[in-house]
Amino acid sequence: MKNRGRFARKMPTRLLPDIQAKVREWDQRYGIGYIPCITSAKDVHIKNWQNIDFSTIDFEANLKAGLYDQGIALVLGKTLTPPDAPYNYSFALDFDGWDAIEAWFGNWENVLSASQKTRIE
Repeated sequence: MKNRGRFARKMPTRLLPDIQAKVREWDQRYGIGYIPCITSAKDVHIKNWQNIDFSTIDFEANLKAGLYDQGIALVLGKTLTPPDAPYNYSFALDFDGWDAIEAWFGNWENVLSASQKTRIE
């Protein structure tokens, strides 16, 4: 049985089913762990998250308990996928505004071209 540890909360989620499904995708589909946070305040209140063994977290129970109702922060790096999976690490680039996107890609056509080769959101 997976451990909720310090993430435990005892209130049912207020998230609508479609939002719950989107949250579930991070660990179930992409193998990316996450922690609860308050996204509106950009506040990650979990201490020492770098040392958490995400393979022991019951994301589903935490979701149902409402732990992620105020948002999640993705934990990039080693994924939850098996060692023989094609992708064992995740990373992200954070572009704050169109000027940053243009500086990196050059133009919109290059963004579209890159999106055919990898996931861009």
